[in-house]
Order: sequence, then structure tokens, then C-alpha cells
Amino acid sequence: MFRILFGIVLCVHSATGMSVLTVGDWGDNSVNGMARQERVAVAMSNWCGEHRCDFIFSMGDNFYNDGVVSAVDPRFNTSWYNVYDKPHIANLQWHQSLGNHDYSARTSDRELHQVEFGYTEPRWNLPWLWYDFQITENGMSVHFVVVDSMSIIFAKYDWEAELRWYEQTLADSTADWLIVVVHHPPYACGGYAPGINDMRRTIVDPAERHGVDLMISGHDHNLQHITKQGDAYDIDYVISGGGGRGLYAFSASGNSTLIQSGFEVKHFGFTNGFIMLEIEPAQMVHDFIDTEGNVIYSFSRQRKATRRQKSKE
Repeated sequence: MFRILFGIVLCVHSATGMSVLTVGDWGDNSVNGMARQERVAVAMSNWCGEHRCDFIFSMGDNFYNDGVVSAVDPRFNTSWYNVYDKPHIANLQWHQSLGNHDYSARTSDRELHQVEFGYTEPRWNLPWLWYDFQITENGMSVHFVVVDSMSIIFAKYDWEAELRWYEQTLADSTADWLIVVVHHPPYACGGYAPGINDMRRTIVDPAERHGVDLMISGHDHNLQHITKQGDAYDIDYVISGGGGRGLYAFSASGNSTLIQSGFEVKHFGFTNGFIMLEIEPAQMVHDFIDTEGNVIYSFSRQRKATRRQKSKE
């Protein structure tokens, strides 16, 4: 549903469905980083005070520069609990993914401390480095598949088994909406333009073959929406990397490379902020929101009844 106002296309949201707040690259404990993170957290709370917010999804890079040193590291308080304690988000559940800064090295296991932290903190959902879950609400099913891109890049934690799990999980899904969360974006137009080759090599093809609707990432510190022209697979590539780390600017050369490869950067937001997913049975609306609470970009996609030719029996 759309309403035209002053030449701008505004999405009209319904009260049904599911609302997911996505934010990435937030755990910067420098003075400037914490100030930026605080502004984003306040904007998140203000938004959720006026709109429905069901839970928060982190795109990774939760603790700069090298993760946490234990499951009781004070950073869980200073960079997470004490920042996102604002009135309208303090009790929301977080579903986590991990980024490169949550790892220390191939030979370290710091990333596992965030899994362990979830054993005692019910709002921190990270059952393993990669995982999936499905939510069914009002007759609508949404399947989230979380990939640990660092396991693949570092060739760690039986990454080949992860890729087999990823392929099979997508193949088996019969959900109305299928969403992949992965820290490293396969396509990007900022500091990591034109995207991360390891991700293009390993996760894009299964996503195309098995009807993924949305692939949402972090890593590039900004807000982006990228699509492939004439894409029969119709995947929206979204980057929500504006959680508080210093911003990465638009790359003209990266944009040229993406265009030559048949992609289009629909939006590039050089700003800290977050992205809201409003998921309904017939459509998914994406609102890009800056630290002032402004919706700087919005788009929607319609659910296709024949998106994946699978039986739901």
C-alpha cells in the first residue's frame, strides 16, 4: 500500500504482522563511538515508543575491537545492557549474529563467550555461531537463518558443515518469508565495495536457488539497499551497519563495479541509525531511520505466492 505525498512514496503500515528492529556495528567503546551508539539507542527507544517493536536483531560487531574476554566481561554491561536500557527497548529480546570484531583470531575462541553469555541472559539469543528460528504469527510464518560469516572466512568451526546446514535449511524452508542474516555483505557500495567475495562465493547461490527474500548484513558502516536488475530471484540486499561505529562513505568505483555486474544501489545512507522490518502476510516494509528519528528511505516488497515451489503439507 502506498500513499503519494509531496512526490515522496510513503509506506502505510498495518497493525498486524511483526516489527523487527535491526542494528549492526554498534559496540565501539571509544569516546566518540559510545556517543554515536547512545544517539542510535535513544532513537531506537523513541521509535519503539511510537511504533510496534517486537525484538531487535544485531548484525554483528557487537564488541570492538576483539570481542569479549569472558562470559562475564564488563563490556556486556558497558556496551550493551547499560546502553540499550532506554524505556521502550529495555525489555526487548535480542537475536544476535557475530562479526569480524567479535572474533580475535583463528586460534582464539573469544567469540564463544557471547554464546555462553546467552546461557544466563534470557534477552541475548545466540544458541550457536550459526542458527535459525521460525516465528508463526497470525497465520504468517517468518524464517530467520543466521550465518556466521567469520567461520567461513577463517575456515573455522567446521565451516563446511555450516555451509551444508545453510543449504539444507534454505531448501527445507516453507515459510512465507525467508530472511538470511550475515555480517559480511556479498554486495556493498561503501568502505567494503563492491562486497565480500567469500560471501558471494558461498551464500548467494543457495539464497537464489531457494527463494530468499531478504539478505541483511552489517560490516559497512552505513545504511544501504541494493538489488539486481532483472533478477528472477528477487532478493533485496540490505545493510544495517549504522549502530555507532565511524561511518564509511559512498564508493563511486564500487558503484560502477556493481552497475557493470547488473546491480543497482537503491539507497546509500551515510548516517548512523537502524532499519525497521515490518513484516506482514502480503508485504514486507523496510524503514531506514537516522539518529533524529527521521525515515530517510523506505521500500516494500510484496510476497509472491509462487516464490518457492514447495508444498506446505
